[in-house]
Amino acid sequence: QTFYGHANACNQAVFNMRGDTIASCDADGVVKLWDVRVVSEYLQIDTGNHPANAACFDRGGKVLAIASGDASIKTFNVEDRVFVAGLEGHEDSVQDIA
Repeated sequence: QTFYGHANACNQAVFNMRGDTIASCDADGVVKLWDVRVVSEYLQIDTGNHPANAACFDRGGKVLAIASGDASIKTFNVEDRVFVAGLEGHEDSVQDIA
């Protein structure tokens, strides 16, 4: 299946552990969560004015860590739909996370 919805380049897409959700990150700082079963977006996360370069789910699929072009890692609670923390300290863009 093809998932459409990002207005700009998609930097990465990653499955959660259950395989029913994809998180995709784009150059506009938007992360979209997709329900694989029905091929539709169910949540859009705006991370700011810098690219969202990569994302990684925790084992339970509850928290999403997002590598940002603003030199930070942002953690987002997917169930509660809120940012948990912004981890700062890098000197430049964070390109990947695992």
